[in-house]
This record gives sequence, C-alpha cells and structure tokens, in this order.
Amino acid sequence: MTNGTPSFHVNDTELVAYVHRQLTDAQREVIDRHLEACLDCRRRLVAHADWQNRISDDLTRCLSRVRPATSWEAIAPRLRKPSARAPRSTRRYLYAALAIGYAAALLLGAYLLYALIRDFVGGQETVSLAERRPTPIASPTPRLSGATIAAQPTPTPSPD
Repeated sequence: MTNGTPSFHVNDTELVAYVHRQLTDAQREVIDRHLEACLDCRRRLVAHADWQNRISDDLTRCLSRVRPATSWEAIAPRLRKPSARAPRSTRRYLYAALAIGYAAALLLGAYLLYALIRDFVGGQETVSLAERRPTPIASPTPRLSGATIAAQPTPTPSPD
C-alpha cells in the first residue's frame, strides 16, 4: 500500500467470484480488506451489482412477453405438414426392387457359370484306367555291327 491505496486491484473475475461466493474464506478476507481501502474497486463492485440487476430485469421483461401455446391443438397442425422428401413406402419399394434385381443378376450369373463349366466338361473324353488292359509291346530287334540276333519269344502263361 502506498499513500493509503493498495498496490493491486481486484480483477473482474475475482470480483464476480466474490459476489457469487465462489472464493475460499482466506481469499474473501483479503478482498474484504482491499475493498475497505480501495474506492475504485468498491465502485466497480457497485457497478457490477447494478449491471447484474439490469440484466436480470431485462431478461424477466423479455420472458414475460413470451406466450407459449396453451393447447396441443395449436401445435399439432404444424407437426403434420407433409415433407418434401419421398414417403417412406416409396423408398421401401425402391430398395425392394433393387434387392430383387441384384438377386436375379446373381442367379443368372451363377447359371451361366454352371452352363459354361458343364459344356467344357461335357466335351472332354473320360478315360478309365481300371477298364484298360495292357497290350503287349513288340520290342524291336537289336542289331550289333552287322549281325542279327533273333529275338527270344516271351513265355506266355499256361492256362492251368
């Protein structure tokens, strides 16, 4: 404090907290002592209280002019106005038609794939290895430098 005036002033945030009792007891005591010594801060405190009262009065006056609808009949016609969007049933039909078209395209594609594979496999010749009997293969006669060696007959099993 210099010359009877404090070296600091209460800022607006502290002043509002002081009025609304949002300070601790120690903080409140410091501001009380300051307000006793500082005329400027007391004037700001009074101005804040006046401003708060004016705002409260203005708000009360504005709210008193508001007249809410007193009956459901006054509100109901406004809620039943037709919307600019397509009705829900039309959208449902559209979605159903798209789903049916998609399913039909899938079925057609599946049938065409089946027919393609059936035709491809149908054109193939099937060979069963179980039904074939081995055929004897004639061996060529070997030649050795100009001499011929007769091939020996292969023994055949006797039917006993």
